Amino acid sequence: MPPPSTRPMEGIARDVQRRSDPGRPQTLEVRLTQMGAQGEIIRHVPVQLSGLTIEGALKDGDAIAIDDWTIDQNGIWHVDGIHNLRTGARITATQVPKLQDLGIRLGLGVWFLFFALFLTAFLAVFGTAALHLLRGH
Repeated sequence: MPPPSTRPMEGIARDVQRRSDPGRPQTLEVRLTQMGAQGEIIRHVPVQLSGLTIEGALKDGDAIAIDDWTIDQNGIWHVDGIHNLRTGARITATQVPKLQDLGIRLGLGVWFLFFALFLTAFLAVFGTAALHLLRGH
């Protein structure tokens, strides 16, 4: 995906749909309709917010704003959140942990486990002499 854009875009929420399939991230799909100064439709933008859970309320006809998006090869605008201008609330999604984040956490957990086992074994083998060494006596 190309780098995200950060210029704000406002419009009217249309065709708001929430999907939640078992074992898959929740998805909020909305068509952002941009209006011109005379009330004419400038364009329709397909917007999608996905994550483990989606927090916040949005309904058809709400004025919304998005300010951080990427556009995929199908022309869908993926956002990190949607600001509901009618209620002032921000609709957000908790994100699925990335595989590398899980790997780092697992690696740190294994390292701490190894260190605890090593320290336990060291103390078991060397007993009080090890404690004196650690204290510097």
